[in-house]
Amino acid sequence: MIRAGAEGGSSGTLAVHAGPWGTGSLYAVAQGEELHADWDPSRLYHLLGQDCLDPLRAAVFLARLDTPYSQRTLLRDMRLLTAGSHSTWPASDNRAQALHIAYPPPVDLPRIGRIAPDGDVAGAFWKTLGASMKRWVGPGGAADGDWAAGELSGGLDSSVVMACAATLTGQPLRTYGLTMPGAQRARQQVRRAELIDRFGLADATRPLEADPPLSPVGARALARGVVPWEECYHESVSALFATAAADGVRSLFTGFGGDELCTPHPHDGLADPENGPTSTSPEYAPIPQHLSHTAKEMLHDAMADQVSAFDPAPQGHVAESAVESVTSGSALYLRHGIWPVHPLCTPELFRLCQRLPGQWRSGRTVQRDLLTRLGFPSISRPDGEDDFSPVMAAALRGPSRPLLTDLFKNSLLADTRLIDPRVLSSGYQQWADGGPGDELPFYSAAILELTLRSVEAAGQEHLS
Repeated sequence: MIRAGAEGGSSGTLAVHAGPWGTGSLYAVAQGEELHADWDPSRLYHLLGQDCLDPLRAAVFLARLDTPYSQRTLLRDMRLLTAGSHSTWPASDNRAQALHIAYPPPVDLPRIGRIAPDGDVAGAFWKTLGASMKRWVGPGGAADGDWAAGELSGGLDSSVVMACAATLTGQPLRTYGLTMPGAQRARQQVRRAELIDRFGLADATRPLEADPPLSPVGARALARGVVPWEECYHESVSALFATAAADGVRSLFTGFGGDELCTPHPHDGLADPENGPTSTSPEYAPIPQHLSHTAKEMLHDAMADQVSAFDPAPQGHVAESAVESVTSGSALYLRHGIWPVHPLCTPELFRLCQRLPGQWRSGRTVQRDLLTRLGFPSISRPDGEDDFSPVMAAALRGPSRPLLTDLFKNSLLADTRLIDPRVLSSGYQQWADGGPGDELPFYSAAILELTLRSVEAAGQEHLS
């Protein structure tokens, strides 16, 4: 916390420049003559009032489980120092001070190139990834002289990262993964075993369903520092990170950003005629019935003009959705004393992939071809994709049902007039009894309810 004029009534300006990576995100609340900042947003909750939600962003979260990447957060008085931003706060003796956050200039996307007749696309990807990862492994890197460690799901992204890390270090690696439920587990084990056996990985796993989302015995169910935009499978991921921390892991390679490397390019429809025009417009699910008329009207207006409605951060050195994912996950790692490392979120790898013709990005062909070349056929062309949703649905219909029933019956969200509590409660009960529909609207409503209770509890603890 910084107090204005703390040094004998002196004045000046506090300036903070956020780095371009967004790895350890910083949140801030300016309150009167004080500025408070923390990498853990929940530690700023005592500064917020009960009426803390930004109505528009809360409506978007309830409808889409989405938090657009912006200096403005879902919590109205809490600001995010986005990647590359420059923030100033006048530390004078005047009344309440405003925190000003200026975005960096937008980064122009490269135009799509052409592949030379003898061009080696997969080889270029591998070489660029290796050059990027040398920041963290090898002589002078963070993992030098110690065990390198990473997340390993057995999917494309984590497999490419850990294969590269093992190749660069030439030493055993620790890997950590959540195993899928049911029939998916056997297929996942085959994929993971390819890497574990090849590189002699010291692997630790935990069943995803062992720590169900919003478990009644979990910290989130008790409304302890709930952050709405964090990992949906918070309980499982947190348990896995606790295992890694107990092993002495202090930095962890992730697979964040792999999907975003191969997103459609704005020039695809014009510059890639062989692949045909590509639509980049998002497809949205129907708006949940339990949203109020006011919330639905706000969503309709916002969708028509997203730029002015959400004040999004400009295009940076990587895809917006990648840095958004990195930001939303950072505090969960840091609470366990672990620094996350995201090799697939480097500017050089993003620019390489954005220059590729569409057929190399479509279906993530470049990563699949690379893994085939490396000798991992089960990973490059998996028999089915991992689907976490059955675990979420089973939890919300099973062990977490009493919690959600209570949350929706005694709803703090009702005071925001963003939902119709009777429709929410009855809709949830019908779905929990086996009715049709998606589980995520009920999860998003529950996590916002728990957020409001966390803010309330933080305020009470601060006063006591």
